[in-house]
Amino acid sequence: MTRTLFVGQLSAVVLLALSSSCYSPNPSGVDDDDPLRKQTVMEVPQELLPPEYRPKTFVPAKLMTLTMKAPAGGDGGRGDEFTVYITNDLGRSWREIEPVAQNGDKMTIEVDEPGIYGLWADRHRAGQTPRRPRPGESPHHVVAGDGDGPTIQFLTAGEGDVLGPLADEIRYRVDDTFLEQGSIAIEYRPAGTEAWRPVASGLNDAGVHRWELPAHDGRVEFRVSAADRAGNKATAVSRPILIDRGAPVVSIDGPLERRSRQGSFAYRARDPAGTP
Repeated sequence: MTRTLFVGQLSAVVLLALSSSCYSPNPSGVDDDDPLRKQTVMEVPQELLPPEYRPKTFVPAKLMTLTMKAPAGGDGGRGDEFTVYITNDLGRSWREIEPVAQNGDKMTIEVDEPGIYGLWADRHRAGQTPRRPRPGESPHHVVAGDGDGPTIQFLTAGEGDVLGPLADEIRYRVDDTFLEQGSIAIEYRPAGTEAWRPVASGLNDAGVHRWELPAHDGRVEFRVSAADRAGNKATAVSRPILIDRGAPVVSIDGPLERRSRQGSFAYRARDPAGTP
């Protein structure tokens, strides 16, 4: 299913719309399922981007479909040509991008790598030289291409992978430039079972969660999941973690032979839950 977002009048003669899904059927037969090659790396943090380069559209692949239309009241003949320029350095330089496929007013383009891209379109008559955007000129539309899901690491739980009344923290790490806020969830399941049970959801990337331990002891697994703003999802499952709520049991067997002012005695210590 393709959702098309119209972003308004680009110039006196062009409207540009960007498909937010590139997995829709392509009349040219081009394979749209090729994922992005690596995790997005940004030049500057998103909060420091100029306002015109803060993306509102996120595409989960490196192929994206543009729809060009003449504005209402224009002389939008279908014989007109569109030329699209792209920038990935905040408009310092622009280059014309050749479409991977084109069908009427729909054009499929491919970006080189993950990141934030500014798009600029010029509509012109066949044979005319298109106008190229000037360095520093604002884009008509901005899109973030991100085909990789978040990178998730389960770090540790409790102390030395043992959870107890005084060691109830779950630590994890989630990395993604375009992480969807509130998308992180943690679940657990007792060892040997299939169904996951909720621990917490709606988390931001704090990296630590204090868990109110369940009533039972034993070994459990945790699953951490997260999503980014392009809709990519990822999960990570922990190694077995021990929940041990009970204190060790210690017994004294009695004193040994006393030979001086110093003495010795024997004792036993064990932990029913099996904590080393």
